[in-house]
Order: sequence, then C-alpha cells, then structure tokens
Amino acid sequence: MYDKVLYRKCIEMKSLLRSLQSYRRIFSRFDKLVVMFSGFIHSHSLPRDFECVDKPWHPKTEIQMNKLIVSPITDDLDTLASWLSRKRWPFHRRVALARDDVLAQAAAGHFHNEETRSFWLAEEDARPFGFLRLFDLADPTPLFDLRIRADARGRGLGSASLRWATQHVFDHWPTASRFGGYTRHDNTAMCRVFERCGFTLEARHREAWRTEQGELLDTLGWFVLRREWPTAAEFRPRESTV
Repeated sequence: MYDKVLYRKCIEMKSLLRSLQSYRRIFSRFDKLVVMFSGFIHSHSLPRDFECVDKPWHPKTEIQMNKLIVSPITDDLDTLASWLSRKRWPFHRRVALARDDVLAQAAAGHFHNEETRSFWLAEEDARPFGFLRLFDLADPTPLFDLRIRADARGRGLGSASLRWATQHVFDHWPTASRFGGYTRHDNTAMCRVFERCGFTLEARHREAWRTEQGELLDTLGWFVLRREWPTAAEFRPRESTV
C-alpha cells in the first residue's frame, strides 16, 4: 500500500515544478533561474522518508503499460473498410464513411504506398480499438490520422498511440525533422492528447475547417521537433506560437 498523502504531495510538487518551468523565458539568465529554483525547493520540500518512484516516460514503457499492440495493414482491406464504415467520426471532415468509398481509396493506395503506412491499434488479446495512418512520410513533416472507437476513448490509449507513432516516424524516417497533425478547435480531447505528448500548438487557421453541415471552424496544427523528442512532454506547459 502506498501513502496517499505523500502521493498527492508528489503530484503537487510536479505541478509546481511545471509552473516554474513555464517562467524560463522570463528568467532567461541561468543565475536567476537557479535562485528561483532553490527558493522553490526549500519552500515546497518533501518529507525525508518520501521517495518519488515515478520514472521518465519511455516509448517501450508506455506501450507495455497500456499493452498496445500495433499491426501493419497491408492486405486486409475488406476488414478495414467494414471497421471504418460502421462507426461515426464526429471530429473528422467526413463523419460517416461508405464502405465502397473506403475500398476505392484502398485500391488507389490511400492506406499503403511509398509515403503512407497504416496500422491496427489493439490491446493485448482484444479486438482493435483504433486505426492509425501515417502519410507524407517522404516530407520533412509527416502527418497522421488517428481514429479510436467511441467506447475506448478516455483511457489514455490516444496518448499511447500518438507516442508510438511519433517514435516510429523518427526511428524509421531519418528525413523527418518534425511530426504533427491537425484537428478542429473544438476537439478538446485530441488537444489534450497533443499536450500530454509534448506537441506545440504552432498554427491556428481561422474558419479553415468546413463541416458537412457547412459550418466553418478553426483548424489547429500541433507539431513536435525531432530534437525535442522524446522528452518534449517533460517541459509542459509550453507557450504556443499562436
């Protein structure tokens, strides 16, 4: 059994430390930052017998924790078409996909070609909970499309999937200097996923996302640099350039 009081104290310390890190632009000189950090430590010290066992995130650790199983999609296109067409995707440009349209896209190489890879996302001993498509892989800034079943959302699977995707791109495509994606401004769940994974909000295109009902919404662009990965999330909260 762990001490709940000490655990809450650890969470509080981490939150305060992240707040201090957000002031790094104000205290740009190293000596000033040291003074601020020292005062922070002395004013929020933990009990002597407390040991924080939380470890820095590593892609393999996250995948093992969530039991994330990633499988390439190359030839099982009928199953993919059925899976995509049976669900609704409220935050994508097309909320409902027709099976024949998905098959036509597959025949045209939309899901697998020299610059595109697609994957099933599943938990151990379970049916797929999500679909991941990486595209523009020959470009310095590859993009992705992530879709997760409605009943599997809110469990951290989106963050685990995005972290795996980011690591996979930077490991296998050395020309990729950045990685990111776009979403609607009202897709708060996906925005939280981007933030947790250390991505930075770099762009806001006003009224650039037209829904099927004709409504115009803002499009947000979130990206992470190769040199920031995989420790980008440790420096949250980060100031956006927008």
